[in-house]
Amino acid sequence: IVLNPNALASGTGLSANNKYIEPLTKSTSTNNYEHRKLFNSIKSGSYFASRREEQKRSSFFFCNIPHYEFNHSQNPSFFSGDNAQLVNTSFITEPKTYITTVGLYNDNNELLAVAKLSKPFKKDQNTEALIKVRLDY
Repeated sequence: IVLNPNALASGTGLSANNKYIEPLTKSTSTNNYEHRKLFNSIKSGSYFASRREEQKRSSFFFCNIPHYEFNHSQNPSFFSGDNAQLVNTSFITEPKTYITTVGLYNDNNELLAVAKLSKPFKKDQNTEALIKVRLDY
């Protein structure tokens, strides 16, 4: 952050030669307490506003999930006992799952990013899904 001490002084009602606000012409302190000077300048004033600017790039990925994929789960709650029978037998003919997370992988099958859906998407054999993932960096 670069602040003009004269502008700080005029905004706080203090002079630029005040013990809290150092003038531009004064050399820095030997202990380099510039962060303390900034804190005292802001603390002693009645109002302080600042702005921040940041450039953000976004990429969009569309994940198409056909009706015949991702209709089963490896979640242990789907199965019972050691023989791994389905808890709900209707899942044999009409499986239903909920998509909650999408992983983005590179060509080497390495996980690069994880996206969480705002609410679970109910998926069955008759439903296709198209999920739009925005990656900000």
